[in-house]
Amino acid sequence: MQENFELSTEQAELEAELRKLTPGDCRIDAISAAFTAGRRSMRLRLAAWQSSTGLMLLLVTAISLRTFVQRPARPQLPVAGATGTVAAPAGTIAPPQPQSLAVLEKTVRDGGLDALPSPALPEIKPLYAGELF
Repeated sequence: MQENFELSTEQAELEAELRKLTPGDCRIDAISAAFTAGRRSMRLRLAAWQSSTGLMLLLVTAISLRTFVQRPARPQLPVAGATGTVAAPAGTIAPPQPQSLAVLEKTVRDGGLDALPSPALPEIKPLYAGELF
């Protein structure tokens, strides 16, 4: 079934002008389209990877800062021959040990190398009874 539509003169002129138009040359570059599609498909994965990396960086930085800011007190190691540890009262500084670096440096400054105490070396026992050479 065909319907007859009557067009006004303006509409008929518009229709005639539209029939003269031809579509432009439309060529799709397959490589460019594939590249663009691949880039768009990876956008979400890239954002997730970058976000997780940034979060890990912040976490490591926070842990490092907390470690450096709150340094734990060094544990006192037992000294050979000591019977116990004596803690100095709060606010006072304990005198240096006789074998400490500060005392040894002062001894060398005051009396030279000859003023150093002789080291207490342990007795050397041979591993076997025979002579070495």
